[in-house]
Amino acid sequence: MHESLKAILMLQQIDTEMIFLREAKHKRPQELESERHRLQEKKKVVEGIVQEMKRLRMDSDRRELDLKKNEGEVVKIQIALNQAKTNQEYQIHKDQIARLKGDNSKIEEEVLKKLGEIDGLAQAKKDGEAELKAFEVEFNSREEELKKILQGLEGQLAALSQRRAAAIRDIPADYLQLYERVLARLKDTALVRVENKVCQGCFMSVNPQKVNTIMIGRELVQCGNCLRILYLD
Repeated sequence: MHESLKAILMLQQIDTEMIFLREAKHKRPQELESERHRLQEKKKVVEGIVQEMKRLRMDSDRRELDLKKNEGEVVKIQIALNQAKTNQEYQIHKDQIARLKGDNSKIEEEVLKKLGEIDGLAQAKKDGEAELKAFEVEFNSREEELKKILQGLEGQLAALSQRRAAAIRDIPADYLQLYERVLARLKDTALVRVENKVCQGCFMSVNPQKVNTIMIGRELVQCGNCLRILYLD
């Protein structure tokens, strides 16, 4: 085998490992994306409960103010009722008081209902926060584990980068450019074996003349179909 081919084959082994590790480095964080999405959804649920409790509390406070306002009106009208000079005036004030008391009764029921809803939401909030906290603990643990894995991948890539820098010193510049050009184009392997006059990269036949040139080992030979660099064991 051409000496440069041996060097390129060794380089490809390093590059294959680096491609695998880079792919792992890219994909591993995606494993947590679904869990991250679930975490955000749980946070939204709890936040939604909190916002609904605030809304109900504001509505309840507003209706209690209406209640106090009506009670104040009742006091005023009661005074006017006591000072009524005619039966008609007396009846008008009496009807106003009855209407206001009827409104107050409805308001009190509405406030009690809202307070009951708030109590129910408070329990839902408590349960949601407990579930969220447990999920966050598990998620943070997995995230820390992932960080360690990624750090390990970074360390392996750094070591391989050093090996690659040493490996390319044994490859002529034009051969290295050809190899890297093919690798960049195909994304996987730039150097493949020929078996039974067939390229093992694209599985197309290699003509006898190219096979002979490979055997002589004086120059690099590319597949006429996939353009990968060819070699024989």
